[in-house]
Amino acid sequence: MEENLKENCLRVIYGSRENGLQTNGFVELCDACVKSITESDDLVVEESVVYEAVMRWSGEECGRQGLQVTDINRREVLGDIFYTVRFPIIDKKYFAREISFRNILTTEEISNIFRCQKDDMFNLYNFNNTKRHKPKPKRGQYETISLFGRTRRAIRHIWNSTNLSDSISFRSSEDMYLNGLLMYGAHDGCQDITI
Repeated sequence: MEENLKENCLRVIYGSRENGLQTNGFVELCDACVKSITESDDLVVEESVVYEAVMRWSGEECGRQGLQVTDINRREVLGDIFYTVRFPIIDKKYFAREISFRNILTTEEISNIFRCQKDDMFNLYNFNNTKRHKPKPKRGQYETISLFGRTRRAIRHIWNSTNLSDSISFRSSEDMYLNGLLMYGAHDGCQDITI
């Protein structure tokens, strides 16, 4: 049962993408929990988000251990968590502007990461350089979203639109296919529709 709870929690975190790593609760997790999240290939976020999350966590952990928040202490409290950040695949500009000047990495590690970013054949044994999995949308699973409920009864449920522009927007926390779109035109007169 405890393993199922853990798997369900991880599924929620992976599904929430960067939001899960940016919550205040993330910095309260134990080191084993942080590591299990940040080492996963199923975590679908930019690597800079992972880096920022572990830096936030390490700052809080320094405080919990009564240590001054320095890059050297951050790296010490991170332990193996530090190696779950995939520095070789992090955005090059982000790495150069936000990470390379800090003392979180040694000069040799910085040099090797820059080299790895330029040469795919150069391997860094300490750091994972494989991209995290991007989940593919599932075909064959459909969700119908309708403003009016059933379409047969749409005549009873009139969209109370003004003469101003009107729109519907939505977001998905996962990649998806838009299988179809059903739109109703103006009751009378002309209209412009932009999709």
